[in-house]
Amino acid sequence: MGRWWSGTWICEEVALQVFRGSGQVYLTCGFSPDGRFLAAGGIGRLVDIWDTFDPTVPGRQLPVDESSVVHLAYADDGLLTICTARQPVRVVDPLGEWPERMVGQPNSMVITRGVCSKDGSHILLGGDQLGVVELAGWGREVWADDAMPGRVFAGVEYEPDGSRVAVSRVGVGYPVWSVIEIRDAACGLVLTEIPIRGQRPDKLSWSPDGRLLAGLVDKHLTVWETESWSEVFGPPEPPDGGDWLAVQFHSSGKSLLTGNATGAITCWEVGTWKSSVTLQWGSAPVYAFAFAPDGLRAAAAGHDRVTVWGIG
Repeated sequence: MGRWWSGTWICEEVALQVFRGSGQVYLTCGFSPDGRFLAAGGIGRLVDIWDTFDPTVPGRQLPVDESSVVHLAYADDGLLTICTARQPVRVVDPLGEWPERMVGQPNSMVITRGVCSKDGSHILLGGDQLGVVELAGWGREVWADDAMPGRVFAGVEYEPDGSRVAVSRVGVGYPVWSVIEIRDAACGLVLTEIPIRGQRPDKLSWSPDGRLLAGLVDKHLTVWETESWSEVFGPPEPPDGGDWLAVQFHSSGKSLLTGNATGAITCWEVGTWKSSVTLQWGSAPVYAFAFAPDGLRAAAAGHDRVTVWGIG
């Protein structure tokens, strides 16, 4: 069964595919450029790769290192960028035709977040430092900045055109001092600070047209418009009383998805901000989303599986 939502058909009850792989807690996932392969990684120090066109083919596993996978993304050429907590970023060819390449990162950086630019040329890293590294060749550090004692960079996101980045700098002690910063992607200069209601901003998502920025503040959803940085929505109460752990705009820009600790996925209609449907994707908690290139499938990375649903 399903229903129409924002011009999109949502498959509410039956998942297209459920991938368990190594059974690790999955923190990140991503589709290949042709939509065929789905990669996911997490605390198991592995990347699982499945063929979504032929689920009878056993999934493959790529061991990475001695730390968790915090971000992965396919580039347009099919190469897979893998970001782990304590080791250099690596670029691998999942088909095995090209040798693995290690990319540098700021020295002694502990990474908790990472995101690739839309064109695949750079990666923005957050943790006890903030930095941008080129993904070409062996990687050049473009710029880096310390979080300052007692603070970490908890959320990082590129503006779609690559000119700016949004980052959440969070205090880990008491009293809490936290802020969302908009920075120049080329040099790291802070351009503005966004006022927040709450103490702990975390994950961020920029709309495809760059006009909106969504974020989780104290694990509640807030949305700002990016001209004046005024708040246009939030924070509503999360469904089932659970904390929200993931947020991402759909590639069409017409909808926004949030996932929470109970496994509920809430679909918000951009503009009206009506929550038209809440799904249980069977992957509680939900830590990350990924959309297939055609926008017709979505994957939710969760506790011990990655679930793929048809949304078109």
